[in-house]
Amino acid sequence: MSFLDDVKIYGIIAMVVGILALLLGLFGAIDSDNAATGSAAAAIPGLMLIFVGFLAYAGKTDTKLSALTYFLLFVGIGIFIAACLGVYGENFYLMVGVIAGIIAAVIGFMLLRGNKLNEIWWIVLLLVFILFAVFKLLEAIDWFDIGGIKGVAGAIGALLYLVLFLYMIYFLMSKEVKNKFV
Repeated sequence: MSFLDDVKIYGIIAMVVGILALLLGLFGAIDSDNAATGSAAAAIPGLMLIFVGFLAYAGKTDTKLSALTYFLLFVGIGIFIAACLGVYGENFYLMVGVIAGIIAAVIGFMLLRGNKLNEIWWIVLLLVFILFAVFKLLEAIDWFDIGGIKGVAGAIGALLYLVLFLYMIYFLMSKEVKNKFV
C-alpha cells in the first residue's frame, strides 16, 4: 500500500490541520475586532477537520470514497457555518464560502446515501480541489510574509491544507470514487 492509499495517514494529517486551524482561529480572534464571532467561526472548520480525521484514523472511513464523502459533508458544513459567521470577510469571499460549503455538503450527503452522481459533479469537485490547493499555496506564501511564530504556524497550516486537497484530488482520481460518478 502506498503512502497516499493509506486513509489513516490522511486522518492524521486532517487532525493536525484541524488542530492548527483551531489554534490559529483562536489566536486570530484575539487580534480581531469581534473576538467571540471570530473564534467561533474559525473553530468550527477546525473541529470538523479533527472529527473527520479521527474517523479516518480510527478506521471508520476506511476507503477513499468514505474519506472523501465525510470530508465533503463535514468540512462543507464547517465552511458554510464559518462563512455565515463572517470569517471569510465580506462580499465575494463570503459568497464563495457559502456556495462552496453548500455544494460540498450536498455532494457529500448524496454520496453518503449511496447515490450515483453525474460526471459533471466529479469535474466540479476536481476543479474546486485544484483551486483550493492553489489558494492554499498562495496563502502559505502570504503567511511567510507575516513572519514570527504566527506566520510560520499559518504557513505550515496552509501547506498541510494543501496536502489535504492533494489527497482529495488523489482520492477523486481513484477508480473506486470515479465509479460513483456516471
